Amino acid sequence: GRLFQDRVEQYQKKYDVVIRTRFELEVPKKINLNSFDVEDDIIYVEPDWIDTLPEYWMSDKFAIMSPKVYELYYNFYYRLEYYINKTKHLHPERLIGKYMKDNQINICKTDKIGLIRVL
Repeated sequence: GRLFQDRVEQYQKKYDVVIRTRFELEVPKKINLNSFDVEDDIIYVEPDWIDTLPEYWMSDKFAIMSPKVYELYYNFYYRLEYYINKTKHLHPERLIGKYMKDNQINICKTDKIGLIRVL
C-alpha cells in the first residue's frame, strides 16, 4: 500500500483502477477492465466457489478497485487486531469482508473475474 502511494506521489500519476493480486495464482480467463464500473464504494472479487461460505467472506486473492478503495484495503492491516478481537475470527477472508462492509464498500463477487486458482 505504501509503495503504491509513494509511486503516485513520485510520478504525479492518477490511476483509474488498481488490481490487487497474489503472485501464485492462475487467472482462468482474460479480464476486460473496461467491463467494470470502478467507483469509490465497490470492490470486485472472484465469485463464491461454494454456497456455504460464512457471512462477510470475501476472496483476498485478486481484486479490482478504485485507488480510494485500495487505500482502505491496504489500511486493513493496521485494523487487523481490532477486527480479530471484534469478530473472534482468524479467517482473513472473513475479516477483510467485515472491514469492507463496515466501511460501506460494496463487495461485488463477479464471474467477470472467474474463479482464481492458487498454483
